[in-house]
Amino acid sequence: SEIEMETKHSAPDYIFVVGVPRTGTKLLTNILNGATQVHCAISSETHFVGEFIGQGGRGQMHRMGSMDDDANVSKLVEAMFTEQFAGNYWRQLADGRLGVKREELLQALLKSDRSDREIYRILLRISPKVTDTSIAGDKTPTHLFHVPTLLQWFPRAKIIHTFRDPRAIHVSQIKKARDSGVRGLQIPFKPGTHAFNMSLFVYTMSGWMRAASLHNDYRKQYPDQYYLIQFEQLVTDPAGSLEPLCRFLNIPLEPSMLMPLRSGSSYKSGKSGSGFDQEALTRWQNYIGPATNQIYKIVAGKYMREFGYV
Repeated sequence: SEIEMETKHSAPDYIFVVGVPRTGTKLLTNILNGATQVHCAISSETHFVGEFIGQGGRGQMHRMGSMDDDANVSKLVEAMFTEQFAGNYWRQLADGRLGVKREELLQALLKSDRSDREIYRILLRISPKVTDTSIAGDKTPTHLFHVPTLLQWFPRAKIIHTFRDPRAIHVSQIKKARDSGVRGLQIPFKPGTHAFNMSLFVYTMSGWMRAASLHNDYRKQYPDQYYLIQFEQLVTDPAGSLEPLCRFLNIPLEPSMLMPLRSGSSYKSGKSGSGFDQEALTRWQNYIGPATNQIYKIVAGKYMREFGYV
């Protein structure tokens, strides 16, 4: 069909970066947004398909009532601009960094069919920084669990799944949790306590194994639209990792993409700037106890072997 031909030979109209948190989703987004020959405008976390619309009407948006009612659409836009939703995207919308005017967004939503898909599409493209030729998108790690919805809504989109050794994620989460007010880690215990460490293990392990299993499903279901990239390979051999990725996306690989801005690292080693932090590959090994290391190998051994981590 025409769509299939187009999907194979042209750049996607949307790119969604997904994956377990602390696997390099931000790094990869910075790389793609750094391209100059094509314009990628991948926004930071909207959590749209998860928390925002929720399943079965549980989401933040649907609690406001039916969007068929103009008053509810106004209420929704008001909530968006007063940071009532969690995620970086909403902060940037509210503080003006996206350059979106409240009235403009309201009118666009009122004129639309107000379906979940259309509201999301408008949000991804409403910023003046996104042009008709831009590849728009979203980096929301948990959208990993909503890939079928994303591809149903955007048939020409491409999904990039970032992946990393679960033990490195574990250590990165501990260090990140020490920064106060970190979003994304739903653990009620204080960092450093036994209860926290135990909960973190369960949280990381279950999310990681689910991601590994979904990878096997998505690879078979969406061979032309789904791509997995391992953090370790990206940092060790940026060009060798990004070349096949860019081929998959049908965009040129540029030198600027090999010098992404370094940000969001959980290790404050005092090195900011650009490039790839080689130390991120092994630094976690100094922080993980032998018992925790061993339990990971026992519980997740099958997948860890599959991805070359043991």
